[in-house]
Amino acid sequence: MTSSPPKTALPDLPQSRYELVARIAAGGMATVYVGRLRGAAGFWRLCAIKRAHAHLVEDESAHEVLVTEARLASGVNHPHVVSVFDVEELDGELLLVMEYVEGATLSELCQSADVQNEVVPARVALRIAVDACAGLHAAHEVRDEHGLRLGLVHRDVSPQNILVGLDGVSRITDFGIAKVRTGDAMVRTATGHLKGKIGYMAPEYIRGQALDRRSDEFSLAVVVWEALTGQRLFRGGNELETMMRAINAPVPPLSRYVEGADGELDMIFERALERSPEARYRTLLDFQNALEMWAGTAGMLATRDEVARYVERQAGEKLAARRALVRRRLADLDGGEAQSKSGKRLIREIPPATGSETSTTAVTPLIQTRRGTSRAALIGLAGAVIGAATVLFVQSRNEEPAPAAESAPEVSVAPSASSPPSTSASAAPPAASSVAPMDAGVPIQRPLVRPLPTPKTATTPDPNPYGP
Repeated sequence: MTSSPPKTALPDLPQSRYELVARIAAGGMATVYVGRLRGAAGFWRLCAIKRAHAHLVEDESAHEVLVTEARLASGVNHPHVVSVFDVEELDGELLLVMEYVEGATLSELCQSADVQNEVVPARVALRIAVDACAGLHAAHEVRDEHGLRLGLVHRDVSPQNILVGLDGVSRITDFGIAKVRTGDAMVRTATGHLKGKIGYMAPEYIRGQALDRRSDEFSLAVVVWEALTGQRLFRGGNELETMMRAINAPVPPLSRYVEGADGELDMIFERALERSPEARYRTLLDFQNALEMWAGTAGMLATRDEVARYVERQAGEKLAARRALVRRRLADLDGGEAQSKSGKRLIREIPPATGSETSTTAVTPLIQTRRGTSRAALIGLAGAVIGAATVLFVQSRNEEPAPAAESAPEVSVAPSASSPPSTSASAAPPAASSVAPMDAGVPIQRPLVRPLPTPKTATTPDPNPYGP
């Protein structure tokens, strides 16, 4: 998948529970969007939606790829695998619905580092490698309803299919061309083309031999080697040359390129990149343990917070732009007001403050009246409240004692702070219950003469109320 900004209006899905919010990537078979799932009681959540290209919906092989991806990925419940939780097929649309992970692919991180004439820090690359090993091992261990291991092989382990989130967690994604039968030698399409990215294929895959989990191990070792060095390992001038290098070319030791790498790390990658599957680590868990032990001992294993900060530094601007796009698109979809299907809650967007066109708009909830309440009933209720307020006000005035002959002129004077107001002829304040609410649209009647409150001394707010 390659990142692509939205250029045209997004398609509508009128019969779907999902809405397409913003396009984020496009590939040969599908386009990926940020989407929104809407439910009852005003519930909604963002998700990632892979939508098959229109010309492929009727293609049985393309249909099978997406359905297989959903079936296999949904069976892997692991924090280092992007979860797939729904497939929707209606009105000529085929949607694969996944969790939305805000982050960047390892490919994007490597490209960003290359633009800056840098490489991904070794500590970060090794943490990503450890997470990816864990996710792939979980996929390899998936079993069917009878408890039998499926023998799943991803077959497309590449930098584009390792997603590194802003939470610092790396996840494996895109099981579209995975195989589930161990020993299945049918690794080519009907047209004879290999599925996947040539530069990361294991030698046995290129030769058309049987695959197993160790084929993914070889591919991941190539990915990590390139992330650590900032160079391509087997890429040649054309696909044939690339395949021949993957089968025969020697692998340069990492210690030649990576500061802090030593002979032990060279041996770990030498084993993972063996041309014979039998000579590699038996499982991705074994490869993970070897990497994690070496990196931990050498002080070369980043924390997830460190990875998160690196993702923010390399992709934060792009992710902020996408976040703003999603907010604008959601506002457009809601037309300024997002109303839940239950009709009991209304969300209204407050316009920016005057003089600040760039201020962030706030969203405030307003309680909506029940559907059975009519406008006439509301008017009647308001009239009753006003009437009660008037009666109580008249009673309070009738009970007010007459002013003495020597009383001061009928001028309301604010009392000073040193002299408390006289209570000999003060009017009784109206009861709190007799005042109509401010939002009822009716002027509130108050006594003609009323003592003014003592002015408060202005104070400067504490700029750090939670400080020492």
